[in-house]
Amino acid sequence: LRDSLIALRMERICELKRQLADLQSEQNSLAAAVKTARRALMEAEAKLRGVTIVVHQLEGQLKEAADAPVPEDHPLCVAGGRATDPTTWLPDELLVACLIYLTASDLFLSARLVCRRWYHLVQRDPVAKVVWAGRWSLYASGALHARWLEVGDEPADRWGSDDDYENTQEDGMRFGDIASVAMSPCEARLYVGTWNDVIKVVDTRTLEVVTELRGHRATVSALVVTPSGTLVSGAFDGTMRVWGGDGTPLRDLVGHRCGVTAIVAGKTNTLYSGAFNGVVLVWEGEATRPTRELTTGDRSKVVGLAQRGDALVCATETGVVTVWRGQDFACDTEWRVSSYLEAFTVAPLGLRPDVVWLVLSNHALAWVDVAGELPLREHHIDRGAHEFQAGEARHANPDERRTLDMVAVSSDGQTVATAECNGSISIWVGDGVQFSRHAVFEDVRLDPSEPIEGLVMGTSGRLVAWQSSGVIVW
Repeated sequence: LRDSLIALRMERICELKRQLADLQSEQNSLAAAVKTARRALMEAEAKLRGVTIVVHQLEGQLKEAADAPVPEDHPLCVAGGRATDPTTWLPDELLVACLIYLTASDLFLSARLVCRRWYHLVQRDPVAKVVWAGRWSLYASGALHARWLEVGDEPADRWGSDDDYENTQEDGMRFGDIASVAMSPCEARLYVGTWNDVIKVVDTRTLEVVTELRGHRATVSALVVTPSGTLVSGAFDGTMRVWGGDGTPLRDLVGHRCGVTAIVAGKTNTLYSGAFNGVVLVWEGEATRPTRELTTGDRSKVVGLAQRGDALVCATETGVVTVWRGQDFACDTEWRVSSYLEAFTVAPLGLRPDVVWLVLSNHALAWVDVAGELPLREHHIDRGAHEFQAGEARHANPDERRTLDMVAVSSDGQTVATAECNGSISIWVGDGVQFSRHAVFEDVRLDPSEPIEGLVMGTSGRLVAWQSSGVIVW
């Protein structure tokens, strides 16, 4: 027993010695680490003292430069020695080169809201779109939401023109910043969605504001009037609202995760809406939640929707046209054009009742049959041309093309209105295939610094052109 106790005691002593050796080794390691840390801290303090000296020197130089007089011929100098905003005289190319360094959030939620020039540079410039296409896809994916600037309306300003179209007078009215426009089926009312979240109801005969519809909390970016006369609006916060004939809100439609860009009414009490992220929602009956969600292939901004028969046609900004068919909305056809899309509508073309009319960013007209029988064709109209043949493929020298921006087609397909970058609008009349220029209005823009944002043509020939500063009605 005594020998066993002695053996156990010796074993315990050996174990304690091993633990002590391990602790001493760990202590030595920690001491070395502390020594290294102290050395690094001393080096960092020395670097900090050097940086502080440089900062003080730069602050002194900056103060001297700020106090130094600026030459009178410098671009930043104006009368009285007060500096102007350099963004007013920087060329677009240099602004794009500067904006390229911004993040998606800063670019689309802040930079493009600085002024109208920056907005159009970010939103519409074809070169800029290519440069920050990746960031736009991030913004359009729904991860970012914009609360647009609230801009007060300008005083109403009616004006006339000596030109006439079908013996009617051309009138215009200024509303401030306009984001969307729709016309009632009877063409008696014009609905104008503005950046300050308000919908203005305008009498098309007198151009007087009849009433204002309030309730949205973001820019009213999409409007449509159903065949029954009900107004449906969509906003940049992803919400939609259905309004009664007396202007009272009937119900809110919630389902989009980013801004609504297009709405179309179906024939069976069904609504279709598209958004910045390329998602199309289907609303049946009086449902306040979408009954189906459709997704475009490229996930880019939906610029237009149309419903024809059992087909739903969708066009996105990057040039993808998708057709879904049937009650299950099976993807039937998908086309991809060569450029970005500027305008979209569906109208007859000759004997074909449903043809997609497109305006591309290269200023060409393009057509494709909803039924898939007419292959995609692009047509460039010459500047001096007085006629064109719809559905015919034609390419021209870029310097000789008409710079088309927008297109609108009558319900019978025999009258076409086109808008160009210079603000002129041409009226083309024909048999549905061969069109000749009937009238032209030179630079009808209320604000020459802004492009024409859209054209709307009624069933009886009433034409509405609008830009962010106002609307013009024929």
